[in-house]
Amino acid sequence: PTPIIPLTTDFSKIRTGINAMNYWNGSGTNIAEGLAWGWRVLTPDAPYTEAGPFDPVERQKYMVLMTDGRNVSYGASGTMNRSDYGAYNFLANGFIGGTNNQGTAEGILNGWTLDMCSEMKKQGIEIFTVVYNETAASVHTLFRNCATRPENFYMTNNTAALESAFANIGRQMSRLRLTN
Repeated sequence: PTPIIPLTTDFSKIRTGINAMNYWNGSGTNIAEGLAWGWRVLTPDAPYTEAGPFDPVERQKYMVLMTDGRNVSYGASGTMNRSDYGAYNFLANGFIGGTNNQGTAEGILNGWTLDMCSEMKKQGIEIFTVVYNETAASVHTLFRNCATRPENFYMTNNTAALESAFANIGRQMSRLRLTN
């Protein structure tokens, strides 16, 4: 996967990082792991130290999670290891809650996703969730619960809806002020 760009005010670095991104074909989607890395970027501690301390009076921290829907850990994909390699090793090895069943693993990963969201919200991070082209009510519920407030959840199914969601998020963050 494409490396993370640490927090910066250098828009050239941000654009270069975005343009370098490639989707990862294989190992499924582990939203809790993605949230964990995003949280690491927002904390002032290593491995990323660019963020200021948590202080809701001095600064507001935001997380925008965009996903196409489900936590997926592939099993029995015909590989020599009986599963694709993901953040928690091979599903076939049972490192996701002791299971090698894809459906059970999805439920466990959904729980871990909600735990990550809960812990970030306790630190005052405002979470927005944008789900693209996913119709399952259970997925909508997951990301509605992950968002800090119900109005921070967006369901989109086309480019216009995505643009509208991000414009709304931008307006809600407009009280943000950058200081050096």
